[in-house]
Amino acid sequence: MIEIQDELMRLCGGDRDALALINGFWSQCETWDDLVDKDVDTSAVAVNQMMTWAMFELPANPVYRAHPALALVLRLTVANWFAANALEKTKSREDVVTAYTLRCSPFDFFVAVVMCVSGPAAADEAALLLRTSRGEDRLDAYLSEHGV
Repeated sequence: MIEIQDELMRLCGGDRDALALINGFWSQCETWDDLVDKDVDTSAVAVNQMMTWAMFELPANPVYRAHPALALVLRLTVANWFAANALEKTKSREDVVTAYTLRCSPFDFFVAVVMCVSGPAAADEAALLLRTSRGEDRLDAYLSEHGV
């Protein structure tokens, strides 16, 4: 997501707290994914950062505090992540494609953050930007990784 930071800042109307919320959650998602998938050795430092963010930085973020509905969106994102992990195990191509889509659920949280600080038009733009800026995380690689 590094390559889209300027665009996200623009879509957040220059709100640094909103961008910090997006980047903080993205970083924690990557650590959590590494812990669950066990495909990368996760350091104690990364785990400690994840826990510190979840317990202290997230609840202190001014955007998160000002928009309590973000907690619901965040929980929905987590539910989708759990569903994706379960679907991956079926090895059904259709289930794994669905899992890939669900694993993109953090983008929903990011779009919700943009909507809270900049409104629906910016959120619509953010939704497209985020779903077309996946970097190396492509469907074909994901399917190959899961052997389907």
